[in-house]
Amino acid sequence: QRPRAAAAEAAEAEAKRARAEAPNAGAEDNDTKPEVDPAACEPAPVFQTLELAPDEDAFRAVWDACNQLLDPPSASNGDGADDGDDDFGDEETARLAYALATAEAAVGEHRFVAAELLANRDQSGAWTDHAIAALLADLRRLGPKAVGDVIFYSLVSAFDEVTGGDRSDPDVVVAMEHAFEEFSARLAHMFNVGSARDRVVCRHVVEEGLKYCIPTSAPDPEKQPFLSLGLAAFVPKLAAADARAFVDPLNMVLDAVDAEHADNAPLADFAERVVARAAGATGRDLANDASKRRDAFPPRDPKEEETAKEETAVHEEPTQDEEPVRALGGGRRR
Repeated sequence: QRPRAAAAEAAEAEAKRARAEAPNAGAEDNDTKPEVDPAACEPAPVFQTLELAPDEDAFRAVWDACNQLLDPPSASNGDGADDGDDDFGDEETARLAYALATAEAAVGEHRFVAAELLANRDQSGAWTDHAIAALLADLRRLGPKAVGDVIFYSLVSAFDEVTGGDRSDPDVVVAMEHAFEEFSARLAHMFNVGSARDRVVCRHVVEEGLKYCIPTSAPDPEKQPFLSLGLAAFVPKLAAADARAFVDPLNMVLDAVDAEHADNAPLADFAERVVARAAGATGRDLANDASKRRDAFPPRDPKEEETAKEETAVHEEPTQDEEPVRALGGGRRR
């Protein structure tokens, strides 16, 4: 017991000496606690680089470089490579594109990588098509809205290239519009009207497309071609009940504009397609009805109509969009 007692006495003496050196220390401990500086609780700078939101500009630079590698050789260097060869795609590049798209879908907001990757479908080789199929399978797990958003962003991105390009040459304009029309048909071909899930996706695409072209009660004239060239391909994929839900809003917009004016022709044509689909028409029926409508409206003002025909010649011929069963059911189109 003596060593323990001696140790206790030594500890007590040390405590008394400490209190004597700092007489106010005990009062501070008993009365108030020292304030904690919030700045001292911030993580060290080394942890700030672990955030999951990448810089959008850096992400865009990486994706642009990857997207260039996905381009077909015949389109990138003009060496006359065989278009029938599906093996020119690179597996590592396709894997990188898939990884970028899935990463952006997980932590990004705009999903421009996934939207622009879809533009390479049936264009950049078998590996890229496999990457796109895997990406869509992943997006389907997130719900129809996630898939529909990517499809819509892809259509808008391609349409911006059409409207933002050089429109001084009419032949170039027609070629670009036809390419956009084929692209939208390829995207619509990925969905089956017999699938309830696919019908929900297509309904979301049409909803977003109408908001894009008709942001208010009046349609945007510059965006009206988006209806006939891009969105029309998804009308045959709608359920009849979903198409009926679009009829009244479209009729209200048509009542507020001159439906027979050439500038509103894409809107009127799209509304007629939706009405026909609401009545249960199939894709081929929609194409036949569109042909009859073109023959049923003679020009009112010859001078104005002649000018309109030259400016909108791309709308005067049956297109892949108007015959989805025959045009989309075949092989690859380049």
